[in-house]
Amino acid sequence: MTVLGVRSAFDNETKEFGSCDVNQVKDCQEENALLYSDDDVDMGNFQMPKDFDVNKVVEAITTGDGWIKLEGMYSEEDILMARERIYHHNKADKQLISTDKHESKDEQHNKFNGLVWALFNKGRIFEKLAQHPAILNI
Repeated sequence: MTVLGVRSAFDNETKEFGSCDVNQVKDCQEENALLYSDDDVDMGNFQMPKDFDVNKVVEAITTGDGWIKLEGMYSEEDILMARERIYHHNKADKQLISTDKHESKDEQHNKFNGLVWALFNKGRIFEKLAQHPAILNI
């Protein structure tokens, strides 16, 4: 629900609302910038990481360095969908083309208008990323 350009705390899902602030009238218009919708996410199509061996992964995490890089887990389209949603919520794409005037201490620190919280609520693509069979097997 949107009241005067502000979303309520109960409406945390990604929707195509305008990018208007309260008391902003100039250049206030609806924004349909999302190329991908939740319907575009194919939850049944996963690609396995390059040279994936679950035993090597578990060994690297438990008795090795504590981490491992899994290459090629996600398709280019999955990456584009996730990037689009993150940019939509933190407005990083708009910050990159704007001036270096910082509105808050958070923006001074990272220049991208903060972190995006509750990713599962921001798009089905994040559910797909977390439910990858390789991740679940680890």
